Amino acid sequence: MGIEIRAAIVAGLLVSVSGNLMALVQPDTDGDGLTDHQEIEYGTDPDDPDTDSDGISDGKEINEHETNPLLPDSDDDGLTDTKELFDIGTNPLRVDTDGDGLGDGFEVNEWGTDPLMWDTDGDGISDAVDKAPIIVTNDSDGDGITDAEESQLGTDPLNPDTDSDGTSDIDELNGGADPVNPDTDGDGIFDGVEAVSIRGQVVTDSDGDGLGNALDLDSDHDGLPDSVEGHLDSDGDQLADSFDLDSDNDGVPDLREAGGPDADGDGQLDNYADLNNDGLADSLEDQPLSNPDSDGDGIADVLDLDSDNDGISDLVESGGSDMDGDGRVDDFIDINDDGLVDIMQGGVVVDTDSDGQPDRLDLDSDNDGVADVIAGGSVDANGDQRVDNFVDLNADGLDDGLALNPLADGSSADVSDGGKVRTGLGCSLGRGAYGGNIDLAFLLLLLTALAGIFRGGIRARCFR
Repeated sequence: MGIEIRAAIVAGLLVSVSGNLMALVQPDTDGDGLTDHQEIEYGTDPDDPDTDSDGISDGKEINEHETNPLLPDSDDDGLTDTKELFDIGTNPLRVDTDGDGLGDGFEVNEWGTDPLMWDTDGDGISDAVDKAPIIVTNDSDGDGITDAEESQLGTDPLNPDTDSDGTSDIDELNGGADPVNPDTDGDGIFDGVEAVSIRGQVVTDSDGDGLGNALDLDSDHDGLPDSVEGHLDSDGDQLADSFDLDSDNDGVPDLREAGGPDADGDGQLDNYADLNNDGLADSLEDQPLSNPDSDGDGIADVLDLDSDNDGISDLVESGGSDMDGDGRVDDFIDINDDGLVDIMQGGVVVDTDSDGQPDRLDLDSDNDGVADVIAGGSVDANGDQRVDNFVDLNADGLDDGLALNPLADGSSADVSDGGKVRTGLGCSLGRGAYGGNIDLAFLLLLLTALAGIFRGGIRARCFR
């Protein structure tokens, strides 16, 4: 018995009947793998196998790649589906295949990076934030540290000074400082400030102890922690107090004025030991220097130009010269840049009466029963042996009136034992050039001068 095959077109469909089997065969006019009926549903052209002309048939776009047969660039990233699928290998349905924050089309057409790699140059920084995403040197911020190394260190590969302390990451690493901590030693002074420029030269280890200032709690080795001295430049010598062995430039090392041992007068601690390598002498860890304010004027001796407030500057009482009466060293020369005038290096402590109290702190330096403030020619109405009506607007410890009209004559003579006798009228009578006690001839001269003044005749000769 033969099989009867009949075919008919019913409602636009090809109906095939074979025996008891009847199948509906839907036509695919353009042969793109989609029936005409499906193309009508998708909106594609049943007469065009590639409706969007992207080089991929409508059927493959829908059945294999799941791309949009109506759009040549399904994800609208600037790359056609054909290029993404067959040339580059990116995902035609994902704008940013590698997830680096840059669209595939932008990476290929504009940036020149690899849209399949979030970090094209392998420096640990995504292409989206890397300033030089395809530079092989891999040092985006140009600080001398590769981006990969910065990623390990925790520094910012896009910022040459991660902690914004004023010192580049590479300089901090070379100096032993922490590039992500602006104050490595915790002394209250930024590392960048401690790596100072001293008179045009960058110095990172002021005291030469092998420990960088950024790690050194006492950068000048004077016994006073940097946190106490701070970073002001009290004497205006272009050297911050924390690096200055004589912060007020009175010729007396800070170490001595702070109460520390300085037998050799170099301004740095004697018998220095630092087993914990923090830059501060072990002996001072639990018992710091007293750093006194001997005259109670609110200014520590290390910054006070007249520590006992007797009207005679520490400089003069310590044997120095002060021709201009400002209480600071004249003709300041400091070749080794330590803040202590070279001529006073190794200077001895002046103690005229050998009572164990240096003249700069002794209110009667020669122990003659006459206070230095009186012997110097000033008035001491209240008998406290200190300058009356003390005024110090510039906070340098020296009475402002005496700074303009000093009791001392600026020489290194021992003014505290009467090197000048003031008349109280703007002039003074001096002793003989060779010192000694005031003799009868001197007294006669004094009386004659005073008599002449009051009579308007004889004038006393003034010595400044």
